[in-house]
Amino acid sequence: MEENIFEEIPDDFASDIVDLKNNAKQLVEIMKEQNSITKDILILMDQLLNTLENKNALSDYRDWIMYFNLVLKTKLEPKIWTMVKLAVYKKVVDEKMNYAEVEKEPISQLKNVLKEVNMSIYEYELLIWMKNKSNHEFHMDKRQTRKQAELKLKASFPKDMLVLKEPLQKVFNALNAWDK
Repeated sequence: MEENIFEEIPDDFASDIVDLKNNAKQLVEIMKEQNSITKDILILMDQLLNTLENKNALSDYRDWIMYFNLVLKTKLEPKIWTMVKLAVYKKVVDEKMNYAEVEKEPISQLKNVLKEVNMSIYEYELLIWMKNKSNHEFHMDKRQTRKQAELKLKASFPKDMLVLKEPLQKVFNALNAWDK
């Protein structure tokens, strides 16, 4: 009494198998796409985490840099401190290679003070760079060149603040004259 099992298989069974095979192929393709999307999301999440870690570091240490500067200020004569602060800021922000000749003596005095705490001028410049970066990150302020800011001042300025336009222009005029 051997029964033929193929007698009970419906006629459209072959087309159902083909459909099943096609559906499985489509499912595999969908899974591959989903896997690719998941990898992209993980890359973005990693980038966001790095950005957050960087912002946290900037936030955590910028006040300590400011405090260090306040203490450092007491170690130098007021006029020397003013010259040093300006020279370092200009070098860092404007990405200059060296200090101007007139800045070298005050910077030398700064180097001597920093030497007392085993810090180089380069390390101090890095701290100022970090503080500056922190200011830009948290105040969403994009660095403009002086020329860009001056052109923007001339092109458009809020009507409610027009009283400030002329003093600001004088700031740019003075900076341009003094930096020659």
